[in-house]
Amino acid sequence: MLVKTVLVVLPLLLGPSYGTVPTPKTNHSQPTSPPGQRRLDQLLDFFESRKLEEALAWSGVSPILNSRCKKEMGLYLKGLRDGHSWADKMFDSTGRYSSLFLFGNDYFLGSQSLCMELGRNVSTPDPLEDDSRRVGGPWRGPPSFLRWRANPPPFNLSFHVITLRVALPPHRFQGNPREVRWGLCLPEGCSQDDSAIMARLMAERGRERGAAPTSAAVRVISSKRVPGNYSLWSDTIFHVMVTATCLVLFLTLIGTTLDALWPVEGMRTATVVGGTKRVGFLDPQGETDGHADNNAGRRVAAVVGGFGYGCCSGRSPFESCLSSYLRCFSLPRNARMVLRGSRVVMPLGQGGEAGQKDTESGPRHKPLECLHGLRFFSLLWVILSHTYYLAFLYCDNKHYRGVVERDFLFQTIGNGPFAVDTFFFISGLLVSFLYFRSAAAALEAYTITPTTTQTTLAPPLRKRAKQYLRLVAYRVIRLTPAYLFVIGVVELTMKSFRSESVFEPPTDDDFNCPDFWWRNLFFVNTLYPVKEMCMIWSWYLADDTQFFIIGLFIVMLGSSHFKWAAFVGGTVLLTSWLTTAFIVLDYDYMPRISEPLALFDELYDKPWTRIGPHIIGLFAGWFLYTTDCKLNLRRHYLLLGWLFSASLCSVVVYGLYCQISDAMVSASYAALSHTAWAVALLWLVTACAAGKGGWINSFLSCKIWAPFSRLTYCAYLLHPVVIRATVAHTDSPLHISRDTFAFLFIGHACASYFLAFILSVTLEAPIISLLKLSLFPKRLNLV
Repeated sequence: MLVKTVLVVLPLLLGPSYGTVPTPKTNHSQPTSPPGQRRLDQLLDFFESRKLEEALAWSGVSPILNSRCKKEMGLYLKGLRDGHSWADKMFDSTGRYSSLFLFGNDYFLGSQSLCMELGRNVSTPDPLEDDSRRVGGPWRGPPSFLRWRANPPPFNLSFHVITLRVALPPHRFQGNPREVRWGLCLPEGCSQDDSAIMARLMAERGRERGAAPTSAAVRVISSKRVPGNYSLWSDTIFHVMVTATCLVLFLTLIGTTLDALWPVEGMRTATVVGGTKRVGFLDPQGETDGHADNNAGRRVAAVVGGFGYGCCSGRSPFESCLSSYLRCFSLPRNARMVLRGSRVVMPLGQGGEAGQKDTESGPRHKPLECLHGLRFFSLLWVILSHTYYLAFLYCDNKHYRGVVERDFLFQTIGNGPFAVDTFFFISGLLVSFLYFRSAAAALEAYTITPTTTQTTLAPPLRKRAKQYLRLVAYRVIRLTPAYLFVIGVVELTMKSFRSESVFEPPTDDDFNCPDFWWRNLFFVNTLYPVKEMCMIWSWYLADDTQFFIIGLFIVMLGSSHFKWAAFVGGTVLLTSWLTTAFIVLDYDYMPRISEPLALFDELYDKPWTRIGPHIIGLFAGWFLYTTDCKLNLRRHYLLLGWLFSASLCSVVVYGLYCQISDAMVSASYAALSHTAWAVALLWLVTACAAGKGGWINSFLSCKIWAPFSRLTYCAYLLHPVVIRATVAHTDSPLHISRDTFAFLFIGHACASYFLAFILSVTLEAPIISLLKLSLFPKRLNLV
């Protein structure tokens, strides 16, 4: 008895910390924040039914909201209080803060698709409704998420996206303010103005509940209803696009039918002039559909899309000129021309030949076939970079980009803009190489040396001017149809993007293209501010066309006055370096891998800062012509050349891994890096053309790359449309990881090339064949 008394009394005397554990008081409320502070979820809780009820109860609100909206909102709030499932689902499909705000999540969107589905005549499925079904129990019918309950809301629904500017307490959070996109599932009777008013009132009620230093400052910037009022069927551009598409499809049907029912022989013999066979012409984008052969006893065939230039004088009624033009739209022939791309290699948006064509005596060496792989992988590099930029623009973990950019190998993705320099280099190379070779073939003059002051490669000035204008016109006409078609597609898709997507388009193409499309048509859009540019990625086409005009002039000048041409080219190159360096110093710009497109207007897209690789390409083409694609060097010199090329590429691509802080180093890197990349390619192409490329040449010259190389122009035009479509048709932000990014890139690349094939065989290839029949029906007359 005494022991029991001691055991009971002693703990009471010693206090609760000895021998017993006090029972904690149960607190079912949420954990409280430190005094004077509010948790992040409380600061970012924009939408709360109690806030909305209090806001709508203000005496001054009734005249502001329209009567239908006020009535339906009353029913909505009553449904929330009474626990109706449709009201809970409306509330659940409305966006709210969940996580990752401090890591770059600016999208509190909810689900627009589920909100609109809830507003249909049948209600959304309730996966939690059937609690009687148990795993392993008897079959009780299909799962509840496959069944529909007839419990719709008493009104139709609409989805609104509010753009807010949110500034959190600066003593706790950095990087303020930020724009947040907030999705609201509301009754259909509420307009954009009504949703903006309610958002503003809820934000004000939220500020009143907390002290000013500890509350979030929220300001409503804009509101839009998704989907908006845009109608594709009433758009004039859509009618024009449909009409043009139907016309092309009709011509394709006629051409395919003619080709199937009345096939014609595809080969035409060459024309013999002065003992020299002249076949084809110099494509103004660098393509040659034939070559000269001094052996007058041989017959050389020229093929243009599967049929000859002389088909206007055929032997049957269907060999007439009209038949020849219609056959240009033959789908099988154009498909074969694209898939049999081993005959041609082109810089982006240009034509070109990998080497000389086969003759009856056997195949000839094709020294420039390495350009097939170079073009294909360069475009993949471009698609990879564009996928990266756009993915992080619409993701909920933007700060993950900083983690990725610390990876050394990421510099490869971040420096994707150098892939465009590859296209500039190839463009200059083919313009120079093929012009000199075609001119020599036409005039039986095969040598140009640096000491030559006047050669027989130059026709009279009047004919040279006519030829120059003709070649420029050919290029512009060749590029324009597919270009204009994609401009129309971009305008329509961006209008639809802005109206039907919960996101904002990355650029204002839906506004700029209707007003400034003519700048693209004349290839001068890079001379205007980027905020007014239609198809921002079209800056390359503008620059490349301007470079073609300049480069062709230098090349034609070099055919008669080599030293003057070298002086002009060197002056242009030096001026470009100095101009770029001056701009970098003037704007105190430091190149960084995190900002590859900084100073886009002043530095990135301007022709006077990007012409360096094209000039190097012109020199490369002249060098390959004068050396007849031969390189007689000893083995150790070849090794030094490869080491130099690899080192130069590595410095250019990975040189920004250690950030540059010196102004002069920054100016030097920005001014010389693009040209240095082209110099590295100069060795690669020269070595491969001379047969010194080893496995690198074998890989880049693999025939499997040829069709993809042929599709590069259309794929470049279309790939941003594919990337944007990925975002436009989702109602929630992406969550980026390495695997997700890899799958996005593969999908974008495959879809881009598939659509490029369709555009090429139906529009681009027919235009090429038509131009060859019209402007160059027999041969290029250089004399």
